Amino acid sequence: MAKFVIINYKLCSIRLVIERAFARLKGKFRRLKYLDISDPNFGPQIVATACVLHNFIILKDNDDEEFENVDEFLNNNENDDVAPEEQRHGIQKRLNIMTLFRDY
Repeated sequence: MAKFVIINYKLCSIRLVIERAFARLKGKFRRLKYLDISDPNFGPQIVATACVLHNFIILKDNDDEEFENVDEFLNNNENDDVAPEEQRHGIQKRLNIMTLFRDY
């Protein structure tokens, strides 16, 4: 059971970093809020492009005012409605990840 706690903590920490990064991107590029990037080939290209543009903007204009409300954005856009099948799939995925990292 302790292994579950450790892996859950690590996954949660990583997920929060990713959520904050996406919130910053969506704050800068509001169109991303409405863009369907579920295509496994198209989605990563859009995200990578947004990251490159975001980093370029930071280098040229270090104004992060719009990012002050990242936490508010995250809290207002959480989706807690997870279908039971998706939940089971998530549990299995977590177990697979835990198996991969059990030696670390």
